[in-house]
Amino acid sequence: MSFLALAVVALSAGPTVSIDPAPYTDLYAQEEVTFYDTEDGLPSIDVPAIALLSDGTPVALTAQGYARFDGTTWQSQWLDQAGGLSLIAASDDGSHFWVAGGDRVIQVGETTIALRIPRGTVTALASAGDSVFAGTTDGIWLIDNGKRKRILRADYQVMSLAKVDQNLYWGTDRELLHVGLTGWRGKPSPLFPQDENLSWAPTDVSALAADDGTLWLAAREGAGRFENNQWSLYTGEDGLPYAEFTCADTGEPGVVWFGTERGAIRFDGEHWFYRAGKRWIPDDHVNDLAIADDGTAWIATPAGISRITRVHRTLAEKADEFERIIDERHHRLDKFVLRCYFDEPGALDTAWQRATDNDGLYTSMYGASQCYRYAVTKDPAVKERAKGIFDAVKLLFDVTGIPGFPARAVIPVDGNEDPNIGFSEAQNLAMQKEDPLWKNIVPRWPLSEDGKYWWKCDTSSDETCGHFFFLAVYYDLICETEAERQEVRDLVHKFASHIVDNGFTLTDHDGKPTRWANWSPEYVNGKDGWADRGIQSIEILSYLNVALHITGDAKFANAAKYLRDEHDYHANAIKGRSAWPPAAVVPWDPNLAFLSYYGLIEYEQDSELKQLYKLSLDNNWLFLARQNDPFFNTVWLALHPEDGLETEPEEAETERRRALDRMATTLARTPQLLIDWRMENAHRLDVYLDPTLRQRDDYGWLERSGDAVPIEERSHIRINSDHFDLNWGGEGKTEYEGTFYLLPYYMARYYGLLTD
Repeated sequence: MSFLALAVVALSAGPTVSIDPAPYTDLYAQEEVTFYDTEDGLPSIDVPAIALLSDGTPVALTAQGYARFDGTTWQSQWLDQAGGLSLIAASDDGSHFWVAGGDRVIQVGETTIALRIPRGTVTALASAGDSVFAGTTDGIWLIDNGKRKRILRADYQVMSLAKVDQNLYWGTDRELLHVGLTGWRGKPSPLFPQDENLSWAPTDVSALAADDGTLWLAAREGAGRFENNQWSLYTGEDGLPYAEFTCADTGEPGVVWFGTERGAIRFDGEHWFYRAGKRWIPDDHVNDLAIADDGTAWIATPAGISRITRVHRTLAEKADEFERIIDERHHRLDKFVLRCYFDEPGALDTAWQRATDNDGLYTSMYGASQCYRYAVTKDPAVKERAKGIFDAVKLLFDVTGIPGFPARAVIPVDGNEDPNIGFSEAQNLAMQKEDPLWKNIVPRWPLSEDGKYWWKCDTSSDETCGHFFFLAVYYDLICETEAERQEVRDLVHKFASHIVDNGFTLTDHDGKPTRWANWSPEYVNGKDGWADRGIQSIEILSYLNVALHITGDAKFANAAKYLRDEHDYHANAIKGRSAWPPAAVVPWDPNLAFLSYYGLIEYEQDSELKQLYKLSLDNNWLFLARQNDPFFNTVWLALHPEDGLETEPEEAETERRRALDRMATTLARTPQLLIDWRMENAHRLDVYLDPTLRQRDDYGWLERSGDAVPIEERSHIRINSDHFDLNWGGEGKTEYEGTFYLLPYYMARYYGLLTD
């Protein structure tokens, strides 16, 4: 965890979870990405090579010439006959650099000196002070002050070159070779890397890099480090993500970057970081790399250049940035907080919103984050923000005209097209042929009694889980006057009463239960409810606990007792969400379960039932712990203030420490821009594909740890997603709201797991 430093202390603002403080400070390195193409001054987007001058200035070679970066844009410089040049290297003193390709090596400085290599094609360059080594298909040349000298004739292609102290290394398709430059007169010596676990005769040695006396190797067999006459070798089993190498470079002490045919890889000697997909680079094929001393990576691809910088920040600063982004482009109707869409991939300035099936769920989860935020900051503006979310949620109930029944979403009548177009009975029946559970209900968007809104019906358990969670923490943490508390009591009483009085269902305007909001014994314990039995039981018992806590009405205690005594809902709850077979596992169920576990356990007064429900929580935790979702981790830790899994105390403390560290790590590694770029990981060497019968072929986890691929290396950045999905994502036209980060962050601060 060298990239993360995080202080863990007990805060006076809320309950304390008894974990000893961790040895971290609240700083981490946030990676920020900038892309460059012809609009930024590059002569061409096809960039085969890039290098840094001694003062740190990037110089890029493109298909149409080269360009220098001035700190903002690229200043184009033209070379005669630039076509065919594909290599670049800079001198140590910054006075000049070289470009090469075909049979040419060109020195670019105060004057331009072009040389031709008599035989062969130039295939590799390696700077050596004010001179440069040029590897070719016919051997190696030394270019110095406009003169060339052959130092090795060979019948093979030099694929890579590196100078380390007074030693020259080069790779071919068949081997790794070496010569000492001082007094050398003999043949080159082949090298056979070997450490305590592996021994190689490397082939396809496509990249070498030098770093202050250290040689880095990239070959078909894997990656290696040669330091102090000792090798360390790395394969997928050691965490190497991919091994179809194209280039390598160093700059930041102790760190190497490898370019591959499918992304870039950063290795700090302990941790591997895979940077692929358009979140990180404009094209996955990395042509070249240039790494600055401060860790900034310049990555050249056929579709432009990516700059990845590492900025030291705090988790609180990241939270503030997510709030800014939400205010800028994630409010719909100035009331609801949810995803936004772009007209073009990644075009932030084209953001727009539309109603979704789950406006209520996502808005409530964001509202809960503001409740915890207010509890730890006592900022009046945050309380007003939480109150605004409460008003938005209340609107979802008010527009339906059905007491206690919330809409999924609302659309103002003024200025909008009727959303019922496309939802006729005939079209519903056609939908049922593809989806037998599709509900035939008309209208799907009824009109509110005041004629101001269309509201979406067929409300699901997603909304009820989100609303009960939000209303509980809003009541506990925001309401400070009797009037505020009474407003929540009235809403919750109507909400819970609707469910109880309608046979434990949400009953729609057609008088029938909605598709997904059915907690009745007939469904839950019937033949159709087997897959949902555990989670539906958790949900309804949680709702009733919340309703009892807020209203004090024994009606809800009696309803819960009836479900337990007559229909074994407390026993059903032990199972939790479905984990088998794969076809019955849906990615949003863990989110609904953990939203509900909070009310189920936090407000349960019977100690035996509380322990039973904790057993259910732990049972589900066993399936989710390795996903390293910060919300799941925080809820699990918050509901285990003095204990852990049902294990020995030392083992429980280890698991709690791990949950805390992974929660903080995932928060730190969460990308600042939550855009749904397509991310693929199933091809990786360090990934283990789940062998479960009937499991998808792109589902798995990191082989060494059993953990999900880190948050910044996968597309999923919503809580209602499965972090073991390896290949996922869209075209970069959707950005998700920062609730994924804000809710666990402020909840963890409230429970004393994080400092500000």
